[in-house]
Amino acid sequence: MENWLGLLRLRVRRGINLAIRDTRSSYPRAVVTMAGQKLKTRVINDTCNPEWNDELTLSITDINVPINLAVYDRDTFTADDKMGEAEIDIRPYVECLRMGLENLPTGTVITRVPPSRTNCLSDESCCVWDNGRILQDMFLRLRNVECGEIEVQIEWINSGNEFLNEHFNNVTFQCADVTSPNLDISPDSVDLIFSNCLLMHLSDKKVENLGERMVQWLTVGGFLFLRESSSHQPGDSQGKNNPTHPREPRFYTRVFKECSTYDDLGNSFELSLMNFKCVVPHFCRSIGYVKMSIHGMTRFEQLLDNVQYKCQDILRYERVFGEGFVSPGGLETKKEFVSKLELKPGQKVLDVGCGIGRTEFYMAEHFDVEVVGIDLSII
Repeated sequence: MENWLGLLRLRVRRGINLAIRDTRSSYPRAVVTMAGQKLKTRVINDTCNPEWNDELTLSITDINVPINLAVYDRDTFTADDKMGEAEIDIRPYVECLRMGLENLPTGTVITRVPPSRTNCLSDESCCVWDNGRILQDMFLRLRNVECGEIEVQIEWINSGNEFLNEHFNNVTFQCADVTSPNLDISPDSVDLIFSNCLLMHLSDKKVENLGERMVQWLTVGGFLFLRESSSHQPGDSQGKNNPTHPREPRFYTRVFKECSTYDDLGNSFELSLMNFKCVVPHFCRSIGYVKMSIHGMTRFEQLLDNVQYKCQDILRYERVFGEGFVSPGGLETKKEFVSKLELKPGQKVLDVGCGIGRTEFYMAEHFDVEVVGIDLSII
């Protein structure tokens, strides 16, 4: 439905002191209309104080359009007699929804709507927090009739996230095919690209083409984060219509390593692998890249200084890999591979990409060698 915003549940609870349209009573029912929709409650026989407790669901396309509620006395042989009408303004209720409230105590009053000449309220109406939802109870005074009120309640039961969060003016949505050459994203305009289980639905060729375009979109020093399924076919392995393409991680590392782009000055740029993680229980893999200049390492140095080797990140690595280590394996792994080097006292060792130097200190202490460590970042 065009401009669909969500669904609203209208509970028509009861009528109070409705007008008499037969000899001594009435057979009332409520009819609700809004933007081409028409819904009805049950008919309650022989009463001017009917208890309907019926729930009607309306599709909302414009919050400025009121809900019209009319009450009729059912007649068998003639047209139903009208017993009054009222309008329900949902705008105050929607304003409460858009506040984005969470975890309020049940019974908290969010807003109060007083009766006035511009609405049909016979008493103050409150929007109230109730166990994670917002409800608004109303007593409506019927118009164009000698007497009568209707008690109703409204509750939003479904909506698009964009509608409820439109107060965030720094978020926009676009319906588009990211693989289409017609998708217009300016070069060097995006600091982070996040792709969640998209590539498994694309052919190898489309993944390669998309990778080339992603490099163009990223700023120098910008990040690309991929989250993809494992090499196992999801779903029923016997299915014949499964459109996914399960791949080994080496496919993605090869494709994105080969991606490159050039600016107007002829400088070239490529993606450098930052991290790789496999979540075995869920068969998911995450891969992170950073866009860097091939001819200049300044951006990569900034990356190491500001991300990889920040104090808080080093402490986090040490909690995982052991004190003094920022890479998998820790001390036991270092001991194992260094022992295989058959180092002799007085030998000179050059470690390229030494990180924070834990391996260098270990070799110097236990093997009495002279060690030089080289790294882009000054730790």
